Amino acid sequence: MKLEPSNRFSARRVSPTAAAPPHGAGAPMDLDQASGRKVWTNTFRARSDKVIAVGRILLALGSVWIAWLDSVHVPLPPEPIYFLLIGYLFYAIAAAFLVWRTEISRVRGTLVRHIIDVAAFAIFMSMTDGPASPFFMLMPFTLLSATLHWRWRGALYTGLVCLAALLYLGYFDAGDMLDPDADTTTNASRILFIFVAAALLVSMPAPTAPSCSSSSSRAGRNWLVATTACSRKSSAK
Repeated sequence: MKLEPSNRFSARRVSPTAAAPPHGAGAPMDLDQASGRKVWTNTFRARSDKVIAVGRILLALGSVWIAWLDSVHVPLPPEPIYFLLIGYLFYAIAAAFLVWRTEISRVRGTLVRHIIDVAAFAIFMSMTDGPASPFFMLMPFTLLSATLHWRWRGALYTGLVCLAALLYLGYFDAGDMLDPDADTTTNASRILFIFVAAALLVSMPAPTAPSCSSSSSRAGRNWLVATTACSRKSSAK
């Protein structure tokens, strides 16, 4: 038998067999923490997907409005662009309807929606003015949504795709490179913008899940409440 000091400066007897925890006692807690982190990550992605769906609708509406404003000036934009923009608007509304009806802990179809967004800005920009197109605003939106879903990997791969699209549309065209009236400064500024934005998003630290094991089970329902509970428990100690 040995003596162990207590918080009241006294001593109490502790059995040697009770001093060490049983073998494998920490395994269930580790599994619970890993499960809590996974649920927290899915919850964060699901909440981000809902915000992205709202932003997609706003950008689609703005794109239709910009195409209508551009039709007043000469030259007129290609006629099929209207039908494509209206189709993209209906797609954005349908995607938002599906996303907002999905359970909070389930994330499905994000890669398919991301590929559609990438294809949309590539088609819209190629049908108008290339890198100087007013539909360039869809490109930063796609880059940010990829970061919210897949963190630095999404920012890296989507940033490379965006840069490749800008280079192909702007600087791989020999006619634009030799044309003194071409808006090369706009092309260069937008390429620089995407490069810097992708670099910042790749180096941005990822959000961390609550480390408190007691709140890991609640992280799937409300990660903000779980984080607050962990901070309160740490401050109480």
